Amino acid sequence: MVGDSMIDAAICDDDTVTVSKMDSADHGDIVAALLGDAATVQVLRQQDGRVWLEPRNPSDDPTPGDDTRALRSSAAASVSCAFSDHEDL
Repeated sequence: MVGDSMIDAAICDDDTVTVSKMDSADHGDIVAALLGDAATVQVLRQQDGRVWLEPRNPSDDPTPGDDTRALRSSAAASVSCAFSDHEDL
């Protein structure tokens, strides 16, 4: 994992994310998605017939996910960030 878009879900820069192939993902699931040639880990949101990939960092904006080529449910992350900065977790 590169970046801090999922920091509030305790998935941090340099964490290893393990992804399992699933037939579907549900609204609110943490998913791995391919957008063009880039992979991203975000929360799946479905609203008004559209798909959104929502970060867990208030500094980042949701990404339209209608053109997502592959969507997989994220099974686990090897977490390395400090919980002292995230007392609500």
